[in-house]
Amino acid sequence: MAYSDIYKSALFTRILFLFWFSIFTITGISNQGLCTSRQLKVGIYNFEPLVAIDENDKGKGLFIDVLEIIAEKENWDLSYVPGTWNKN
Repeated sequence: MAYSDIYKSALFTRILFLFWFSIFTITGISNQGLCTSRQLKVGIYNFEPLVAIDENDKGKGLFIDVLEIIAEKENWDLSYVPGTWNKN
């Protein structure tokens, strides 16, 4: 087998790998479509403006906003549990 044949074979293998890798990446093959939502309980406490508990025992603040964005992308179902640092 000549050097050019080996090079062509390796090149073909690389191109084939990149093709399949691109197909799986572009189509978004992931767990997101294959599983149901995951229920997560999140402990919250008053530490404004990062985390706070409103009058309806719902979470609000910067950390809650970021967590909600992540939960939407990861298909999480969040429920908030109000508490304090001292609570066991």
